[in-house]
Amino acid sequence: MQHQDDRTPDASVAIPTRNRADSLARTLAALQASSIPETMHVDILVVDNGSTDHTPQVVAEAAANSPIPIHYHFEPRKGISQARNRAISVAHAPLLLFTDDDCRPADDWIAKTVSLFRTESRLALAGGKVSLHNPNDSVLFTTFT
Repeated sequence: MQHQDDRTPDASVAIPTRNRADSLARTLAALQASSIPETMHVDILVVDNGSTDHTPQVVAEAAANSPIPIHYHFEPRKGISQARNRAISVAHAPLLLFTDDDCRPADDWIAKTVSLFRTESRLALAGGKVSLHNPNDSVLFTTFT
């Protein structure tokens, strides 16, 4: 289990969000259930992109009992790029992992991703499989001819 301390995290998980407090709560719960080795230190950065719902309360409640430090940042300039740029500007970790407020990362996602970047020194960017958990979601794709 992750222990909170004052060390610089190995990775920060960034979650841009706007008016999806209930979905964000599920994402935070999934991240808090992550299997993270004690030698690996991570934190979570929630960037609120102008929510008018109960997002701040959801983050505060999650942070109060979290084995992973959770930090709340408000970004008033609308747009996902503004929120992601805010995450980049406030992160202290050398590795930044992005997920969305409607995702449920696998419990080994953080550990496997950090380990991959530790072992593959030339790696600059990585992506992975996204499994749809909501039956109303649809797969988006583009074909090139």
